Amino acid sequence: MGNGKNAMAAMALCFFSVGAARAADFDHNGSRMDVDYERGAITYRSVKPSLRGFIKPGFVVFAGEIEKGGAVKGTAYIFRKNCEPAPYAVTGRYEASLPGYVLSGAAPIREKGACRVTGYSIEGGNARLEFVDLSPNESGSASGTATSPNSYSPAPGR
Repeated sequence: MGNGKNAMAAMALCFFSVGAARAADFDHNGSRMDVDYERGAITYRSVKPSLRGFIKPGFVVFAGEIEKGGAVKGTAYIFRKNCEPAPYAVTGRYEASLPGYVLSGAAPIREKGACRVTGYSIEGGNARLEFVDLSPNESGSASGTATSPNSYSPAPGR
């Protein structure tokens, strides 16, 4: 898992509260998401039941640059219970046919039953992320950038 400095750095990178007034409403695999164009972040608004034990509202799934209705570039995070989030580079864009954002990148592969990242793959489910726009008529052309928007708060009992 790394030394204490690495753990603290990860904690400083993955939790971020988004004000509802600034955020657009999206769905990601059954969880409601906020897309904050101003800060360049996609966060959980409400977490689907199967993830509630280790993902909380406000956790960041993506941080970087989000052009409203356009291109996306930055860092996505995958989560595993009792593990620090694993970051990876993604790019993508708003796909009107979805409608929503489609991001792709080589996603981390974790050691079986452990937290350690052993490699990266473009084949796994996390290599392609879809965020379905729940209010597609509001898509426009504003953009935002996140520099260091997150701080991680581990699951209870950790």
